[in-house]
Amino acid sequence: MCKVDRQKVLRNNPADYVQKGLSTSSSPKQERMYIFRLFAAPYQDRGGAIMNRELNIDQHQLVQAWQERLPELLHPGDHSLVAADGADGKALRIHIDANGRQSYSLDFACTYVDSREVQVQLVDVERDGQTIDERGDYVQELADHYTRHIHQCAQALQQITNP
Repeated sequence: MCKVDRQKVLRNNPADYVQKGLSTSSSPKQERMYIFRLFAAPYQDRGGAIMNRELNIDQHQLVQAWQERLPELLHPGDHSLVAADGADGKALRIHIDANGRQSYSLDFACTYVDSREVQVQLVDVERDGQTIDERGDYVQELADHYTRHIHQCAQALQQITNP
């Protein structure tokens, strides 16, 4: 069973929580049902069944779409290269050369969990052609920044991944 912090849900969705007729004194069963509806609703069909929408697009077409769309979301001067992951038909490899004096380049693995959601993982960071420790604050900020751009690209491409 997944534990959910009631106070966090109240802070994030207080109006929705009250609209559903729940209060801070609601029973645990009522709360579990509310939480289920809150997080599962986007993945349910009209009958209430949970849908797992598999990615149904040719990997080559997906790479082409990413290669066209991702540069539009990056800063001017940043360069990206998108390639198919040979080991996984639902995954892409993304290389980004960050514009700047320090010549950072980042490699990401981007895997489609389903037709709507991607999981992004930082694979490698280089500075001036040398692999560096990715745990530094600046590198983490840079990786988070580009991870957001990758998620934005995935959302922009939902028209072809989730028709």
